Amino acid sequence: MSASSRVPASARTYFLALTLLAAAVTAFQLPDSWPPLTSWAAGVIVLLVTRFPLLVMRRAGGLEVGLDPVIALFLAFSDAPHAAVVWTFTAGVAQLFTSKASWVRLFNAAVTVLSGAAALAVVAHLDAAPLAGGRSGAVTAVVAAACYYLVDYLLSVFAIVSLRRATLREAIWDDTAPLTMACVAAAGSLGYVGAVLVRTDPWTLPLAGIPLVTVVLAGRAFATAHGERMRVHALFTAAERQHSAATTAAVLEAAVEAGREALAAPVELREVEPVDGVASTVDTPDGARWIHATTRNQQSRVFTQSDRELLEVLASLTNDSLRRQALVESLERMAATDALTGLANAAAFRAAVRSAGPGSAVLFCDLDGFKGVNDDFGHEAGDALLCEVADRLRGCVREGDVLARNGGDEFAVLLVGADAERAEAVAQRVVEVVAAPISLPGVGHAKVTVSVGTATGDGALVQRADIAMYAAKAAGKSRHVVCTDELFAAHQSRRTLADELGRAIDRDELVLHYQPIVNLALDRIDGVEALVRWQHPERGLLGPGEFVHLAEETGTIDDLTRWVQRRAVQDAVLMSRLAGRQISVSVNVSPSSLVRGVLLDQVESGCTDDVQLILEVTETAVAEPAAVPVLEEFRRRGVRIALDDFGTGHSSLATLRLLPVDIIKLDRAFIEGIAVEQEASLLVRSVAELARALAKPLVVEGIEDAAQRAELERLGVALGQGYHLARPAPLDVVLEGLRQSAVEEAASLVPGR
Repeated sequence: MSASSRVPASARTYFLALTLLAAAVTAFQLPDSWPPLTSWAAGVIVLLVTRFPLLVMRRAGGLEVGLDPVIALFLAFSDAPHAAVVWTFTAGVAQLFTSKASWVRLFNAAVTVLSGAAALAVVAHLDAAPLAGGRSGAVTAVVAAACYYLVDYLLSVFAIVSLRRATLREAIWDDTAPLTMACVAAAGSLGYVGAVLVRTDPWTLPLAGIPLVTVVLAGRAFATAHGERMRVHALFTAAERQHSAATTAAVLEAAVEAGREALAAPVELREVEPVDGVASTVDTPDGARWIHATTRNQQSRVFTQSDRELLEVLASLTNDSLRRQALVESLERMAATDALTGLANAAAFRAAVRSAGPGSAVLFCDLDGFKGVNDDFGHEAGDALLCEVADRLRGCVREGDVLARNGGDEFAVLLVGADAERAEAVAQRVVEVVAAPISLPGVGHAKVTVSVGTATGDGALVQRADIAMYAAKAAGKSRHVVCTDELFAAHQSRRTLADELGRAIDRDELVLHYQPIVNLALDRIDGVEALVRWQHPERGLLGPGEFVHLAEETGTIDDLTRWVQRRAVQDAVLMSRLAGRQISVSVNVSPSSLVRGVLLDQVESGCTDDVQLILEVTETAVAEPAAVPVLEEFRRRGVRIALDDFGTGHSSLATLRLLPVDIIKLDRAFIEGIAVEQEASLLVRSVAELARALAKPLVVEGIEDAAQRAELERLGVALGQGYHLARPAPLDVVLEGLRQSAVEEAASLVPGR
């Protein structure tokens, strides 16, 4: 039994010491006379059996189990005086003439000499008359064989450890130890039996060969089965490790480790095709590599076909794992990459922000005017523009920064390790490079700008950058805004207010104020406009400008619109009954709610004896094609449509007759200076005459003083609205005003008054 490994320089001292010790032991045991011919004949057998050892594969390295103990114990019991010299000479020479490396041959020769010397010493000290028969000879044989095994095994174990093939605990015991122990014990026993047969009945000695052959065949069968188990275990382990490997290096490392375990030989990964040993090719992302096993045990014999097949299977497993890993990596890249621009996508950007260290900055960039390009020139032009913007943004960042497309026309930048000064410099650079004209194939030049929000410091960078970006848009676009603590606090306050708004309806915190629409000629209230207010429990009475836009942003605008319409109609019934005539009530409807037809589900009839429902919509809303059928359906149900703030949107006098509206409300801007400026007066006269021609009542908004009212009456305007006539007021105030008007009107009808 001998160690099978390459011998590094660090182990040579250990091997040399063993060799010198073996030489000393040999010199100490030299006999006085020349050994007989029979002893030399046994020695010749040592030369033969050494050439055909039983190789037992172990994870720590290979162990060779030979039939040497048979001869050692045979010599000890048949020719004790000359056994040492014959054993030392023949066993040592047999090892020295193997084809292994010189250091390995010296080590194996030393181990063989020392193991045999130990067995001979046991026989010499335990049995003075070894061939006398009885129990003593058999016991001595067993003890001597055990001593041979222990010396050989322990010296081989220490050799494996010195070769750095395994730890002491791993090398000293594994599932092959019982096999080697059984082989040595059997061989030792047969050596004793042979010595007895030579002495008592030499012609029966060949019969001892039968159990010897049986031991050899059984040992080889076990060693073969064990080697196959090691190979299968190595392949399964490699497959398991490669399946869970996260990198190419880990997959290749698992393959190399499996090769070493399965072949118990040096295995490495080579970039150049090897010319010795055995190798199989694997295809890595960096090109072909070879899993290469060098010649086992440094012997001249080549690897077997089974070894080649194992490496081919291992290479196949490795290639499958590498292909699977490449597919996974490709899918991961696709999942983290924007398909159009090749930039990181929103998910990858958020992950990068989470993993970024302190002191980073985030920029949110939203293109201004992209929708116009997309609508006017088509999606292909829009895509080309986005790709060009992405290329320009790449030139604004450094290596290590993260540039992403968040979707649509929004981009995001993570500046790693950037202070506020660099963040603002990059933001300004982004604004400048995007503003330059962009050449689009087949279209010509297009121009867009960008609004950039910047956030620095620690915590909520994405949220703060988003807040700043919307602030940049609100400030006029094509600029960058830094999210200050004040801006963030204001946003948080709006968010809190928006959250509370969602519960305000259920808590009955909303109220309606009504601004009368006055018949200027009769000086009476013909209708009212419902204006929502929020009686906030902490902030007091809030006007619509403080929360209606939040309702739009949070999606509660539809519920708010339904509540206003329902309450306004209920209140208008009270007004009409108190006034003794029909009072119209106007409700403002946002463009988005109008397109969705929000009120269609709760308005069956817009006109009753008590109430005329009027929906006020803006010119922008009326211009939406999707709004036209909704407006027509409302009109079919008796609801009148008022065009609010006429003159501030897209409508013109020429197209006014085509719009599905019943009432025109002229914006306050038209009557500023009407009492003193002839041009303003003429313009209002033109609108009033057009309204009469179209049979559409005209309501003039924003009447602030008596002079304006007088001029409007002179121009023939019938209906007006404004602070000079009446301010918005709660229901009870409006009811009281209607009651007084009713009393005064009734009194005016009394004869003699």
